[in-house]
Amino acid sequence: MIEAKPHAEDDRQTVWKKPALRVRGWLDLSLGCKLLVVLFCEITSVRRSPNATRHPSSVDSHGSLFSFRELPPLMKAFEKLQTVPQLIVCDGQGIAHPRRFGLASHVGLLYDIPAIGCGKTRLLGEYAQPDSHRGTCSPLLDEGEIVGAVLRTQADTKPVFVSVGHGISLPTACEWITRLAPKYRLPETTRQVNQLVNKALAGLGN
Repeated sequence: MIEAKPHAEDDRQTVWKKPALRVRGWLDLSLGCKLLVVLFCEITSVRRSPNATRHPSSVDSHGSLFSFRELPPLMKAFEKLQTVPQLIVCDGQGIAHPRRFGLASHVGLLYDIPAIGCGKTRLLGEYAQPDSHRGTCSPLLDEGEIVGAVLRTQADTKPVFVSVGHGISLPTACEWITRLAPKYRLPETTRQVNQLVNKALAGLGN
């Protein structure tokens, strides 16, 4: 049985506190036209990989099948990367998934890179609202199991849904997402990749 590694005992040394950690990858795919953009970020500075390409997909867009549709084009994009990211943040889920194996788990395990799922909406589970100030979180529970965290990245705003993908602990994943969202609800990588997707769509004549 293939299984993602949800908790790394030394992840605070190897990921959070590692001085050499400069390259974070953000993966996103436009739902409408299968446009892939891979980013490398330095908190507030983002640059795009050279190619944004269309990839046809015959897989249903149902939430639980999300990774099966997105993984093939992401693999094609990874083949073109000249710099391998040291941490991946996916616009999707990790173990907060009906099969406990979402997009962040697929990508993290496939490339053995620490990976975090950060979703705008909840795929499953129950939770209590976290406190209203920045950086607070509450557990996301599914059938009594903690599968993620409901994280308030900004005071008095809607939370995001963070889950472990591979090779990182949930507390460290929440620290990274908070750090990547210094001003807005969503991580800077998410906000900027959405802008790049819209520009790329226009350039492809969509």
